[in-house]
Amino acid sequence: MDERNVMVPLDGRGDRLDRWLPLLLGISRGEARRLIDAGAVYVLGKRCRNQSRPVGPGIELRCVLSGAAVAARIKASH
Repeated sequence: MDERNVMVPLDGRGDRLDRWLPLLLGISRGEARRLIDAGAVYVLGKRCRNQSRPVGPGIELRCVLSGAAVAARIKASH
């Protein structure tokens, strides 16, 4: 299981989850949305499937790249 933990920079501005993930993880916005839909993204330790959820400075994000998340990534790329 590959897990990435990141934090929105303290000097960052509040923005949508699907806009922060690409910046922090180096993935496309489409891939970020697929991971959110697959339930592979956690905000402050709670699973989040809301792409437009606002996240601001200092918010901790976790992305799990396994199981359903990987399956969603593979399916979407074909």
